[in-house]
Order: sequence, then structure tokens, then C-alpha cells
Amino acid sequence: MLALKVSFKDAEKMRRLLIEKALFDSKFEIAKDTDSIYFPIVKKFAIPEGSIIVSKALALREGKKDWKGILIERKILTKKESQEMASSFDSMGGIAVMEIPDGLTHKERKIGAIFLECHPNFKTVAKKTSAVKGEFRVKGLKVIAGKKSLVTTYKESGGSFEIDLGKVYFSPRLSFERERIASQVRKGENVLALFAGAGFYPVIIAKKQPKCKIVAIELNPIGVKFMEKNVRSNKVENQIKVIEGDVKKVLLKPKFKGWASRAIMPLPHLAHEFLGDAINSTAKNGIIHFYHIPKGEMPDAFGDAGKKVFAACKKAGRKFRIISRRVVKTYAPHVDEVVVDFKLTN
Repeated sequence: MLALKVSFKDAEKMRRLLIEKALFDSKFEIAKDTDSIYFPIVKKFAIPEGSIIVSKALALREGKKDWKGILIERKILTKKESQEMASSFDSMGGIAVMEIPDGLTHKERKIGAIFLECHPNFKTVAKKTSAVKGEFRVKGLKVIAGKKSLVTTYKESGGSFEIDLGKVYFSPRLSFERERIASQVRKGENVLALFAGAGFYPVIIAKKQPKCKIVAIELNPIGVKFMEKNVRSNKVENQIKVIEGDVKKVLLKPKFKGWASRAIMPLPHLAHEFLGDAINSTAKNGIIHFYHIPKGEMPDAFGDAGKKVFAACKKAGRKFRIISRRVVKTYAPHVDEVVVDFKLTN
């Protein structure tokens, strides 16, 4: 089968990347030899530098049942219907979130029940009912099997987080981004975590760099409640100040002008509307991590993001230099979510 061959030093980074992009094939065991790790993958893709895709015999995970195969065996789904469903799903603590095609909604409860039978480590199966929407940009979710609750505990990068997935936005596919940015924060930095949700970015940064100060701003009062709880449970309350409110209004306060050495903007549909506020709150040589999803089917997400950064910096009278950019994930066919990291040079 297909496998991604990587060096030992890059193994954890690549594992997170594969999970983030739903490319890791969890039905098979990971293999290794004297100098490489082989990760099972579901399909070929644009591989990161320093790794190669190879054909490799990998063992099935012991006791791992093919839940889609069982759906066919028990005549719940036809083979064609099974192929319409994605094998990948998001794992968030004890909750699995999957996509059910519209034509199979009448079978969703049976699908969920079989999934739990094959994956007893999960307590709840939910399906996506909509993309992020509303004032608080929350995904539409519906429980289709198991425990009737969307509150879960999720562990990442040494932190433990409680969250209500039905009321607060969260994506496990951003784990690589959270770790990437946390690893860049240096001693003495002032970090603005905008649109902070339940506190994943600020808590992971604080645990990675205990000698920095973080201001975390979130509009959703339920998100703020969970963030405050997560800050306390992870014992980083001395580093993180949680603020409930609108980013634009909060950053108008004089004390935030030029305060940050780093600002994080993980609100890809709307972050461009707050670029001016983040720029005014960031000091010379400060770095802004700007996440962006272009409207429509634009072939150049980086180009669109760059134009928005240029316009905002020009309006603020600030010069900048792009220091990094990467595709975070595919949001829709022909539409990517990207992140552009840029430094303010004056």
C-alpha cells in the first residue's frame, strides 16, 4: 500500500501533518526500519521536502474492524453508497465527527451505530450539518449515535482542553499550526491571541514558552467560559489574560497600541477585516500570523492574502516583509485555507 517515508527527526511533524490533512490511514500499522518511519496514507499528495511516497507492505491494526466494510456486509450500505462516504473523520476526544452525504441521511443512525461498534474508544458520533456560520463561526453538528453530548476533553501538545463542539469553534486539523507557532515564541514576548475560542493557541503557547505574556480575546461568551476553565486546569493563569469582547473594541484601548510582539489571527473567513487592528497593536519587528480563505474559487489564495496584507499595512503606514506562507488545509474544491506570516519592519 502507499506509505510516506520520513526520517525519525521529522516523524512527529509529518504525523501531525497527515492527520491534519486527513491523509493518515488509521487502518494500518506504522512501520519503521533503521533510519526511517513509514506512515500509511490514503492517497498520493504533494509531499513535503525530505520525504517520499513509497509502496510498502503494512500490517492491519490488530482488532481493527473496517466499519465501512461491515456496513456493506450487513447490507446497510451498497458498495456504491460506501464509496460516497469519506473514510476519514475528525477525532476530538471521545467524539468522532464525520460527513454523511445528503442521500444517506436516512441511514445515518445505523452508520453511527456501526462506527461505535468498530471504534469503542469513542462515546459519540456526530455529523456535520453545515460549515462554520453565525456570529461565533461555529460548525453545525448533530449527534447520530452514542452519548447525546458534544462536550468533550481533548489533549494536544501537553495540554488538556474541555470544549463544547456544538457551541465553540475548534478544529483538530490545526494542531500542526498551533505547535508551529508555539515553537516560534521566545522568552519575553507579548502575544495577542485573537479569536481565541476555548484557548488552544494561548494555552499551548504558554506551556511551550513559560516566560511570555499572552492576551487572549474571544467574543463568544461560552468560548470564554471554556477558555477560562482550560487556562486554570493547565495552570497557566499567571501568563494568560482572558478578555471577552469584540477584537476591534478591545484593541482600541491605548494600552494595546504597539503592545504585541506577535499576533495570531485564526479566523480565516473574516480575519482580513481585523488586519488594521492587529497591525496597530503590533510593535516594530512584530510578527502577525494571518489566516485566510478567499471568497469564491480563486486559484491564488496566497495572492489574495498578500493583497489584503499590503492594503492594510499601507493604510496603517507600516512596512512589512512576508517571512513565511503555507497551505493550512483544503477548505473546498479549488479553495485553500492559507496562512501568511509577515513582519512589520517599522
